[in-house]
Amino acid sequence: MPAKEYRNKEEDEGTLKKLKKDVKRIKRLRYLKMLLSLLIVSGVAIDLGYTYAVAKDVQIVDKKISSITPEGELRFRATLTFTFDNPRERELDLEGLTYRIYVEGSYLGEGEKGAFTISPGLSNHTFDIHFDLRDLGAALDSALGKEVLHLRVKGHVKVPARFFGLYTWRVLELPYDVTETFTIKGGSVVVPPVTLYVPVEVTYSSVTLDWSRYAGEDFSRYEVHYSTQPNFQISSNTLAGVVEEIDTTTYTVENLRSRTTYYFKIRVYSIQGLQADSNEVSATTLFLPFP
Repeated sequence: MPAKEYRNKEEDEGTLKKLKKDVKRIKRLRYLKMLLSLLIVSGVAIDLGYTYAVAKDVQIVDKKISSITPEGELRFRATLTFTFDNPRERELDLEGLTYRIYVEGSYLGEGEKGAFTISPGLSNHTFDIHFDLRDLGAALDSALGKEVLHLRVKGHVKVPARFFGLYTWRVLELPYDVTETFTIKGGSVVVPPVTLYVPVEVTYSSVTLDWSRYAGEDFSRYEVHYSTQPNFQISSNTLAGVVEEIDTTTYTVENLRSRTTYYFKIRVYSIQGLQADSNEVSATTLFLPFP
């Protein structure tokens, strides 16, 4: 074979080998690209599934109108109290809540409260809303003629499912509907008793209680009562302690038995000696660990 043809053959073989290497490199890059795309898609799917599960697991375990306070002639402030259960191990940012106000079944107004954060486990949150009975219009005279008025507030708590914690791709709505009564007598308003919240700090031997601040101006003292029986009657035997500061709305009941369910109430006294009892809540102390 002439030398020139031999060289041409070697060059062709070299070119062919180079092409084969390039083809293999392109195939490897294509496989890497496919693998990277698969990892990205899997990561997105996992994050979407997790964030949706977190949002879906959030629950409202307790809700109430904890106080109704006068702010002027026929103007009032109502305090909404929620207890949320976030079963996950990280905080969750909620977009806020909506509300619609009704008095004696007549629409009074609506609004929204902004974003807030709930901690893992149980947490209590309060929101103040304002209303004016004069907004009832033609229904005002009928409402003022009644001994007891019914305030109803309903709406939704907005729980977002966020993609990688940034983009909100879906918002879940937790509905709520609460009602409370109040009366108007000679220009004075009788507000509900204090509201005792669901305990969130519980150990094997203690339970920490929190309640709403007394709404009146004639405060004397709070009394903390507890029992191992539900729907118990308050007496000197159920007294755990006395709080004499109106702004002190927390108390820790200690020396409790482990793995035992206790029931609690707060009784508030006015300086005239009148009294009102809160709602009843329960908590089960934890298992006593071995030393």
